[in-house]
Amino acid sequence: MKNSPGKRKRQIEKCKVQMQRCIRQMRIEMGLSQRELAAKMSSKVDQSTVSNWESGKTEMTSAQLLVVV
Repeated sequence: MKNSPGKRKRQIEKCKVQMQRCIRQMRIEMGLSQRELAAKMSSKVDQSTVSNWESGKTEMTSAQLLVVV
C-alpha cells in the first residue's frame, strides 16, 4: 500500500528535523563552535550557513553532508 502524500510529507519533515539535531549534536560533541565547523568544511561555508542548517532555514546538500569533518 502506498503512503499518502500527507504522510510522506510528514516523514520528510521528521527526517529534516532529525538531521538538524544531528548536525548540532555532532558539532557539540566534537567541541566545535559553528564558526570552527564551518572552517573545517571542505566546501566554503561560513558560520551563518551552519546556523541555518541547525535551525532548518536551509538544508545541507548531500555532498556537504558527506564531507563534514
